[in-house]
Amino acid sequence: MKLIPFSIILILLFKSSVFFAQNAEGRQLWQLTAKVSNSYTSKVDTIDRLADEVYGNDRVREFHATGKGSSSGQVIAIIENWAENPETEFYYNPDAGEPKNATVSGSGSEEGWQLEKEVIGGKLIMENASTDQASGGSTAKLTSIQFTYTGDEKSAEIGIAILAKGSHESRYFYDGKTTDNGPVIDDRSIECIASCDQSSKKGCSITKTDKGYQASWNFSRSWQAQTYSKGMGFFTEEKSLQITIVPYKESDKPEVSLYGCSELGTNDRYDVFASGKPEGGKYRFWVEPASMMTVEADDESSAILTGATPGKGTLYVEYTAPNGKTAQASKVASYVKVENYNGGQPMPQIALYDIDGKNNRV
Repeated sequence: MKLIPFSIILILLFKSSVFFAQNAEGRQLWQLTAKVSNSYTSKVDTIDRLADEVYGNDRVREFHATGKGSSSGQVIAIIENWAENPETEFYYNPDAGEPKNATVSGSGSEEGWQLEKEVIGGKLIMENASTDQASGGSTAKLTSIQFTYTGDEKSAEIGIAILAKGSHESRYFYDGKTTDNGPVIDDRSIECIASCDQSSKKGCSITKTDKGYQASWNFSRSWQAQTYSKGMGFFTEEKSLQITIVPYKESDKPEVSLYGCSELGTNDRYDVFASGKPEGGKYRFWVEPASMMTVEADDESSAILTGATPGKGTLYVEYTAPNGKTAQASKVASYVKVENYNGGQPMPQIALYDIDGKNNRV
């Protein structure tokens, strides 16, 4: 019988001791980290001189419009590999099962302006102008997630929706009368999505690495096109997508640190900050006793402290990692409120000489 070298036995034992998280069916869990961004611009300018039986060529119609937008976001999700051969391939689609956990963040803005008018014989007959804008950055949700690395297909997609506030206002002039509308404030959603297929999209790279899988795609273009207003439009568009997928280690414990001043005086308002690992989680701040000061969190990693009732207590932060596990940190907090000085009586003058006539100034 041939003996196995002791060094090989040690390697086999070491490999057998490394475990990654699995689901109930035994499929390995993976952590997908993605960054996505979109941006665009548009511009249309049209001036038409129309033949008119009465005014000849003195009838002019104009149409002008501009628009631009940008959005970006990050997704950290715990997903399963549904590939038939998980040792060499990867396949994930929400149709096979929703992410075990997903943390989504993003921000975006959009704005547009439009003007349409008609002039006859040098006189303004009609003018319709409007502006529209939206922005958001506190809440986002996942709308699409897909990654495929097989012998037949290599593709990826990430999409998020950023909850935003929008406003619209307009001014309409006709027959000597002007009507103003707005601004109208409403809830909106700014989409940010990017997808690439290595077989059809230039610059799309989806590969297997020594740690897992990755995808990258950067796209930009500018073009001209005829628009509905019979004018030429000029447009630009940019998209980017970055994805990394690595084995998910459920045993990893989150960490969180707390920074900033939490000891307040009269009229003080201080910012406190937290930093958590692994990245992509959520923070919760609070003070005990709660009546001592108010805590205004920004839905990210910081909060503003404002004194309410004098006292001494503790400031806490809880960090929830993408895997749902939590970690806490704390520090002393206090609020001191000065009601008066010297019982409300005038402060005595500090003498420059003591009783012996010695100068106290140093």
